Amino acid sequence: QATFFVKGENLERQPGVGAALMAAGHSLANHTQTHPAHLFWWLRPGRLRREIDACNEALRQAGVSVIRWFRSPVGLKNVFLEPALAHRGMRYVGWSVRGGDGVTCNPETVARRVGESVSPGAIVLLHEGRARSNEAILRVIDELRERGYSFVIPADEQLI
Repeated sequence: QATFFVKGENLERQPGVGAALMAAGHSLANHTQTHPAHLFWWLRPGRLRREIDACNEALRQAGVSVIRWFRSPVGLKNVFLEPALAHRGMRYVGWSVRGGDGVTCNPETVARRVGESVSPGAIVLLHEGRARSNEAILRVIDELRERGYSFVIPADEQLI
């Protein structure tokens, strides 16, 4: 099982993907509507709220009943983010291990990098939508399972 932090615009373009992920036992969470990576850290409150709310609506349309987690583009924070999330009953979730697959994606390198950095309780950051992304994700899963790890959707109290 995994939690997929999704962009609302992607979910709107392919609504069946969200339903399929949830049917397979995964969860979906908010990763903004448009992923304004270059701008996120300085978004004004109105635009920030729109990014969160539009993605939440896309998640609801996909069948997500409880939306509690948010991950910002590139892990950036914004001075207005914490109050906006608190007002919505949401919390920020980061990661502890990066696959390094955000720009280029060599599955062998990604799996080795994650395998060298992972420890119990780790939150692994991987991306989708790049050439060979699915191959990299599957390779990481295989690598970690071989090492005795399992995959869970954490309870809120397990997140730091």
